[in-house]
Amino acid sequence: LWRTNMSSGRRLAKMVREAIEQERTEEIVT
Repeated sequence: LWRTNMSSGRRLAKMVREAIEQERTEEIVT
């Protein structure tokens, strides 16, 4: 359970980071 939670948390954090980076790049471009 703990391991799965850690992996899922990391996946969520990665997705959030990617989304934020995309938004930032879009803002900079525009």
